[in-house]
Amino acid sequence: MLRQIAALDHLIEHLTDARPDFTERSRIIRSLPSVGPATASRLLASLSELGTVSANRMACRVDVAPIATDSGNPRGTRHISAARHDVRKVV
Repeated sequence: MLRQIAALDHLIEHLTDARPDFTERSRIIRSLPSVGPATASRLLASLSELGTVSANRMACRVDVAPIATDSGNPRGTRHISAARHDVRKVV
């Protein structure tokens, strides 16, 4: 099983290296502390818009930014939704 995992990791790395845009994005993502090849690959596969939208917009899309759902005077707490729950778990 460990050989199969290693083979899949190698295949994912090969496929990432085959696309120049993914290679550059992966390098940038992996420069962050605690982000390795598995996390970088998952983010690239799940977020095609990664690197093309603002940080605030990406935070909203990954659902790590609290959104106000009340109207009028601000009150209560802010919540996050789970639109891309799978990606949020990776982050």
